[in-house]
Amino acid sequence: MALIGRGKFEKALTIIDRIAEQPLADAQVRQVGQWLTAYEVMRAERSDRIEADYATYVGWVKEDLARAAEDSNKAWWLQAVKDTSKAYNSAPDEQDFRASPWLQEVVDGAIAAAGAYESDGEWYKAAGIYIHLSDVFPHNKEYRAALDRCQAHIQLEYAYTPEADWKTEVVNIEPQMARDAFRKISGEHIKIPDFRAMAVSALEQVLRMAEEPKLTEVFEAMADPDNVRMFTSRVQVYLRKAEREEQLTCGQLIEIFDQVLKINQETQLIRPQSVLIREFVSGALRPLDKYTDMLWPVDIDEFNKQTQGKFSGVGIRIQKMPNGPIKVISPLEDTPAYLAGLQPGDLVTMIEGEPAKKFSIRKAVNAITGEPGTYVRLTIRRPTTKEEFDVRLQRQVITIYTIKGFARDEHGKWTYMIDPENKIAYLRLTNFTETSTDELREAITGLLAEGMRGLIFDLRDNPGGTLKAAVEVANLFLENDMLIVSTKDRHGKPWEVSASGQAHFSDIPIVVLANTVSASAAEIVTGALQVHKRALIVGERTFGKGSVQQVLQLNTTPPAYLKL
Repeated sequence: MALIGRGKFEKALTIIDRIAEQPLADAQVRQVGQWLTAYEVMRAERSDRIEADYATYVGWVKEDLARAAEDSNKAWWLQAVKDTSKAYNSAPDEQDFRASPWLQEVVDGAIAAAGAYESDGEWYKAAGIYIHLSDVFPHNKEYRAALDRCQAHIQLEYAYTPEADWKTEVVNIEPQMARDAFRKISGEHIKIPDFRAMAVSALEQVLRMAEEPKLTEVFEAMADPDNVRMFTSRVQVYLRKAEREEQLTCGQLIEIFDQVLKINQETQLIRPQSVLIREFVSGALRPLDKYTDMLWPVDIDEFNKQTQGKFSGVGIRIQKMPNGPIKVISPLEDTPAYLAGLQPGDLVTMIEGEPAKKFSIRKAVNAITGEPGTYVRLTIRRPTTKEEFDVRLQRQVITIYTIKGFARDEHGKWTYMIDPENKIAYLRLTNFTETSTDELREAITGLLAEGMRGLIFDLRDNPGGTLKAAVEVANLFLENDMLIVSTKDRHGKPWEVSASGQAHFSDIPIVVLANTVSASAAEIVTGALQVHKRALIVGERTFGKGSVQQVLQLNTTPPAYLKL
């Protein structure tokens, strides 16, 4: 079993086969042998499929190159780099793949096409090329920087359109929030911040916004070329000055921020000012790491909902269809929406008599949620029956349950005992909230009463959550004083948390399922159970976040937070 736990399946199978040949070998040994044999057959079949896929993808790339030679359309290079990425992910050896004689031709043509796409303002297509180049060459900083540049343009185009709800998103953003965030980064970030890089990136983001032609539909002052030139020329002075400096201090970054606000006040180019503050900060945070982020005033309710696992509303997950109605993804069980009979696929066409197609997703959520005890009227169209009807739903406090089973029974309740004969249970934890530990404890207690002998604990696609919840979940399965998580600050000072108190379920056999999306708190739990040999981990390499974040409240009114 130790060999199986280390992934040495062939060696384990050899030993099991020898034991199974003995007269006294029991049924469990033979069962394990059958499982391992089936696994080896499956693995061999998978290897054959991957080898065949690789040959297919390489053939596609060569076809793309032939078409690109005959046709000047740069779309062939986008297709070629897409197929190259597929081939790379099926290649038996990465180094041999990168030595392929046709690869350099793909790279040269794709880079030229990406540059042409950028010149034409086709940022999505340029980003598509850089995404696949970054996949094949993950350590190439130039491809990553180019992808970041394209994504910054895409985010601007998406965020500021006549249909977008950006005015709501920037409400109550004040300059002091940025200043306080920069000071907290100076003292609290895991690494000593490069304030020069932050200043350069912030100024580049401001210039990127001012020079983006598509934003003239939203910001009327940007339609005046002279006004844009006046703004950008003055901002460029500070950019060139920052680029000449070897380093900058936090105070100097704040001075640059204040000067940019002053230039904008005098030119009135980007109004309201809160938009400029948000974009300056967005650019400034980019050089730090991909996790540091701001929680502006409008973001706080949604953040609390995700971490606390509770909110006041009617209990439906929704998706906004472009220029159309709002689609119900699913009603949460035992909520007003669920009890009213709303179904997945239902379309919300009206909210309190207003056409839903006018609402952004944020505006729709704000309109549907509200104080407990109040009501909201929704007009629903059911595509399956073509009927349209109104429902009047009373808002209540909704608990977002994070523990799921493998299927629902005829009453809509989760089923956990995936193998009733052998008493093997399955629990999936979707994310870590303040209620997760109590949910997990309750579910396991009930399963033990049913005679559970083993647990499959699914953390696949779990993006994480609060550190407190991660520690509490791991604590359920570990003996006293077993280390759960440890960190070091920028000065090397350690901080760690170990299991404490009496473990509730320290003897249940556990298999943890994980994949490339399992991140943050999910990785803490998975790692702790693996290190202490408390669980067998099955699946894929996890996301690899490698850091613990804290949420710092800024000294501002209204409140805002920095995720650091």
